[in-house]
Amino acid sequence: MSGSVKKPPKDSLQPRDTRVEEEDENLWESIVQPAFAEFAGTFFYTFAVCMAVTTQNTLLYAIACGLGIGCLCVAFVNISGGHFNPATTLATFISGGLHIVNLLCYIPLQIIGAIIGAAFVRACLYEPTYSEIKGGASVFRGNHRIDGFNEWMMVNNWDTEPFLGIITEVIMSFMVFAAYLQANIDERRSGKRKEPLVYGLAITCVTLASFYTAGAGFNPAVSFGAAIVSEQWADHYVYWAGPLAGAGIAALFFRIILGDEEKRLLC
Repeated sequence: MSGSVKKPPKDSLQPRDTRVEEEDENLWESIVQPAFAEFAGTFFYTFAVCMAVTTQNTLLYAIACGLGIGCLCVAFVNISGGHFNPATTLATFISGGLHIVNLLCYIPLQIIGAIIGAAFVRACLYEPTYSEIKGGASVFRGNHRIDGFNEWMMVNNWDTEPFLGIITEVIMSFMVFAAYLQANIDERRSGKRKEPLVYGLAITCVTLASFYTAGAGFNPAVSFGAAIVSEQWADHYVYWAGPLAGAGIAALFFRIILGDEEKRLLC
């Protein structure tokens, strides 16, 4: 009786210990490393952004926000995507650029990193200075609700309302997250090269554009971390509703119209 003998699968020829080591390495690089990168990056970013409020200069503050997120994104984009923002993580997940396990790991660790970063700001500043900058918390500046950084701002805070601040945050956030997705998630770029600095440039622009009205809080983790440490909760919902809605809209536009062939749902 003749018959062909089936060869075992190629993977089964590898020693069992080797396969286990490869699985552990994949788990480390796909889950552990990215999660830690998001925690560490959000910690550093929150510390830098909150400390930047001590400059009492809107241009310098916007540059610090943009350069901070841009540099960190350059450093970690190939590990975790360089989000450091729950809204960015949500937009990336909806756009098909992130696994649900990473989503569930990133957001809690981003928030924890932001809280620790904000706590270090409080530890590094004497109380009068810390109170003056309100811990670096995102604060709604419309309708003369708070004092500004200088005499010009004290006199010229524009009259607006929180719901208009949310609309401003939604529009500005849409710009930021659409730019991030097209520069780092879309696969049609030459050589599939990522452009993480686009993220920082967009943050700089929207911070300058909306600081005097909505307060320029486009990162819910940073806003929450600074608020929980400084206990500055006035109109805090603006800095969750606006960025998350903007992220969702940007992701839907990417999925339906603007994304590459693999991620686009139409045509």
